[in-house]
Amino acid sequence: YSQDLNKILNQLKQNKDGWIEILAFCDSTGSEKTNNKLVVQRSRIVKDYFINNDINDDRIKVYNYGMEFAKDPILSKDRKVIIRYWKSIGDKTNSSWYRK
Repeated sequence: YSQDLNKILNQLKQNKDGWIEILAFCDSTGSEKTNNKLVVQRSRIVKDYFINNDINDDRIKVYNYGMEFAKDPILSKDRKVIIRYWKSIGDKTNSSWYRK
C-alpha cells in the first residue's frame, strides 16, 4: 500500500492545513483483548509512517474500533485501516477516503 500512503503523504506535504483521520478495525475472530491489541498496532503502524515522514502528530487523529464494529460476513474484510484526508480543519466537505 506504499503508493496510497505516499499519495496521502504528498497531499499533506503540499497542503499544510490538511490533516488525516486513521480509522482502524479488527474482525470478530479471536479474543477481544487480542483484537484490541491488533487494531492499535494497525493504526500505530500507519500513524508512525506519517510521523517518520515529517508530518506533525497534531495533524493526525486516530480512531480504533473493536469487535463490535466487525460486521462483514467475510471476516477478513473487517481487518482494515481507513485513512480520511481533510483539506483543512474547518472544512469537512473536502475529503478523500483511502481504505486498505
